[in-house]
Amino acid sequence: MNGSGMLCIENADGSAERYKMFLAKYGIDVCDIQAWNAFPWYATKSHKYGSDGTASYSPADLDDATQALGELVYRLPRLRAVLLHGLVARDAWARLDALRPNLTEGVVPIPSWHTSPRVVDPTTKSKAQIARFTRELDKSFADAARVLRDPSQDYSAGPLVTFRTSIWDDGGTT
Repeated sequence: MNGSGMLCIENADGSAERYKMFLAKYGIDVCDIQAWNAFPWYATKSHKYGSDGTASYSPADLDDATQALGELVYRLPRLRAVLLHGLVARDAWARLDALRPNLTEGVVPIPSWHTSPRVVDPTTKSKAQIARFTRELDKSFADAARVLRDPSQDYSAGPLVTFRTSIWDDGGTT
């Protein structure tokens, strides 16, 4: 089974399988989510992996990714929660929050782990690590489901926002 390397529930890989399993387990409809990768493209400017398998990115890649994430969040006026799958996603949200707190205000960030089977691979992870990652993934999806079902968060009757072309049109002042 091979995927694109990007989070997509339609991929034929273990990450997508596990993602769909967690969505189903917590009753989260795919119509209620917008999957997004911290880098929604293959980072080519300076994408490197360290000896521990973690990725590092150039400042230009980080800036481009933060701008793209901001554009997406700006176009999702009913965004209630973000599941931050892994350290790269957590860092991406923190960068956006620091740069444009008006976009992240009111959105519940839920730290989580990547759904990759590598997270629960017994050849590289201890039983305690697997139990912890599984427990934390379960909790994060349960938290997301709770936010989505919160009656005070019902936007069904509210109007959608009219958008400018870009959040960056005003030079980043709003």
